[in-house]
Amino acid sequence: MGQRAIWFMKDGFLQSTANLPTVVTQWQIAGAVDLFHTGQADLMWENRAAGQRAVWMLQNGTLQSDFYLPTVSTNWHIVDHGMRPDTCRLLSCSFAERRLATPRW
Repeated sequence: MGQRAIWFMKDGFLQSTANLPTVVTQWQIAGAVDLFHTGQADLMWENRAAGQRAVWMLQNGTLQSDFYLPTVSTNWHIVDHGMRPDTCRLLSCSFAERRLATPRW
């Protein structure tokens, strides 16, 4: 089992920490972004061996809810995340060794 934690920083200095629930080591954090306009970062998880992806919605570093994305080929991986200027969410993925271009809005 793998333990992960969040470090809350201000001006480059550690302010506090929060321990996340323990998960098996096959799951890795693929990114953190405010996916739901809550002002809080949400975590994107990836299990590359199984082709699984999940999102954890967080509030002050505490897990509030989670959900799985559809399982895809293990050749696909999350490589980027962010928001378009019109506030739509974006996940960019790559297949094998070729990276998909991230749209520029």
